[in-house]
Amino acid sequence: FGLIITKIFYSLLLEMSYTKIKPLKDRVYLHKSLKECLKIFNIKSRETVEVPCPFCLSEEKKFFFKIDDLSYFHCKKCRSIYNSPRLNHNDLKKYYSLIYQSLELQQIQRETYDQRMEIIMRPRWRAIKENLMNLGLKLPVSSILEVGPGVGYFTAVLQMDNIASRYVLVEPEKDCVKKLKELPNSLIYNGNIEDCDDPRYNNNDLIFINSVIEHPFSLTPFFNSANRLLKSGGRICLVDMNAAGLDIEILRGEADNVNPHQILQIGTVEGIHLIAKRSGFSVEKVFPMGTMDAEILYEYAQSLSENNSLHSFTRLLKKKEVREDLQNLLRKHLITGYLGYILKKN
Repeated sequence: FGLIITKIFYSLLLEMSYTKIKPLKDRVYLHKSLKECLKIFNIKSRETVEVPCPFCLSEEKKFFFKIDDLSYFHCKKCRSIYNSPRLNHNDLKKYYSLIYQSLELQQIQRETYDQRMEIIMRPRWRAIKENLMNLGLKLPVSSILEVGPGVGYFTAVLQMDNIASRYVLVEPEKDCVKKLKELPNSLIYNGNIEDCDDPRYNNNDLIFINSVIEHPFSLTPFFNSANRLLKSGGRICLVDMNAAGLDIEILRGEADNVNPHQILQIGTVEGIHLIAKRSGFSVEKVFPMGTMDAEILYEYAQSLSENNSLHSFTRLLKKKEVREDLQNLLRKHLITGYLGYILKKN
């Protein structure tokens, strides 16, 4: 990802939502640090395995892009994007552990706490809540579960709204768990959802999954476990990257949030429908969540040489009103970088 921003436009970029939640200095640090993690990790030989499309299980694929010698493909059946071959399950866990030990992720998150809450978390909950209410859900409910809450930003928003009597948090990273213990009325499982088989964590009315399904080695046990942890008729509220989104379609491996071994798969609407059906869910609602695609493309254009055709977006998207109009068009057609889904247990 090119990060050389011209001084002429830098003041404009500082006003954008994307730059507020992901300051340039933090992204430079993360990309540099992730490359170091890869270098350390790749000193030893690692085992990789071929996998089919994680969403529909089809083995028919077409090459899409390569990043750090890792190949990403479009599934020919559902058009989802996935990495294959990929690290085996055990090596993948070791890599995630190395990242959390090496990077100061929590420090970065703390520095942008207010911005992330205002720009991402609160609007996200408002959108999800509106769709749940339109489907007839009555709040509060007895119990909700969040998968991979990190340090608990989204759960904190839910608690401000008093949407449940009990909050179950499934988080694999021990440092995050320490922070989660500060949240009230919370039952915390330190591990992955696939291993969460203690009946104390069962019988949830809602499960929230925010930017998580890009990471698991296999999505089938992930969604099967989510099904097991829900009450009959319970719902999953899923927010995740969209394989048909503007950023990934244009930027491909240059997209800022596509990192080797971390982003293993990105679904399309069709792909989510297929994994949902296979796991005992029906998709009740799909809605746009992305609000910064035009800003991301505009910022990326600044980093390019004037000889690059994509640099023309600099002129086209310079006006805030143009970016807003483009973003609304993307939302209308469900081609934002992130989508929201509500899945109901059959």
